[in-house]
Amino acid sequence: MDRNHYDEVLRGVDSLYRIEGESSDLLFYEGKANKGMLRYKATFRCYSEWLERDSSDWDTRLALARVAALAGRTMKAVDIYEQLAGEDSLDFFVNYQLARLYQQIGKTVRAIGIYDRLYQTDTTNVTLLKRIGDCYNRIGWSMNAVDHYLRAVCLDPEDGETVVKAVNLMMANTVLFQAYKKLTGKQQQEVMAAIRDTNRVADLCENNSGLKAVCLKKFPAAFQQPLKNLFVYLWENALRSPKFNDHFSTGLEDFIDKFIAENKSIEVCPFCALESFYDLQGQSRREIGHWLCKEQYPYLVVNFDNLVPIGHACTLVKHRCVYYPEYRLHLTFKRTGTNK
Repeated sequence: MDRNHYDEVLRGVDSLYRIEGESSDLLFYEGKANKGMLRYKATFRCYSEWLERDSSDWDTRLALARVAALAGRTMKAVDIYEQLAGEDSLDFFVNYQLARLYQQIGKTVRAIGIYDRLYQTDTTNVTLLKRIGDCYNRIGWSMNAVDHYLRAVCLDPEDGETVVKAVNLMMANTVLFQAYKKLTGKQQQEVMAAIRDTNRVADLCENNSGLKAVCLKKFPAAFQQPLKNLFVYLWENALRSPKFNDHFSTGLEDFIDKFIAENKSIEVCPFCALESFYDLQGQSRREIGHWLCKEQYPYLVVNFDNLVPIGHACTLVKHRCVYYPEYRLHLTFKRTGTNK
């Protein structure tokens, strides 16, 4: 519909106002016509009056929230989207728009929580992975951002922009960057491909043909130690810092408890299928292992999909066995909050 048609609608609505007075239907059509003419403030006024006549109507509130954002009434839009999201925490459009607005106003951590909740219902959504990556980048959690960017690239290998984002963040580490710059062009490509492919833990569990877990010693010698130092630092320090608990609802300390609570049918170690997770007092063991061990695969230590509950006996011998593809483990940890 072109501008002239919208003008005709407005003239018709104005005539009906003089005859019938204001009504919900007329306010809707006036607002819609103004929106078509990009008069968002006028649309906001119409939809606000429309909402006053029926404050409980979902569609009315949604329409007002959408136009409030367009009219520059960001906080009003946030308020309405928050109400709608409280009524339906899985409505994709409502919650996605709320998270997007949270990003705009600096409530990035809240945005992560919403995006992650939506991601749990659609783990193939590339847009959500990139949004989560952007949020982590915003709050300075660069390696978490890299992890989500790489997940997105695995789903959409043609997305060059996301690859560049991941590479730039990884290269932000000065020591690692200097080591990376000294590699040949071919080596740089091989390094990035190895890190990306090895982080596809679920595919490794499935023994997908053509996919290999590349261990540290396969990397160029001068690149190995800087790479290991960065990720081991993140594992031993960053994940145990107070900031981690500020942004994640499930930390390392209670990871195994939540796994057992949410997967009640699993009572033994997934590695050996022999040792119980419970001691004599019936308390869950608080041990977590890396499916691909951190000594040989340090660039996987902060990938939560590489963390599995492990029995004490397997912990003692885990350095003798790198990983266990024959078990074809399917480990999807349900985590409330933002640690995906």
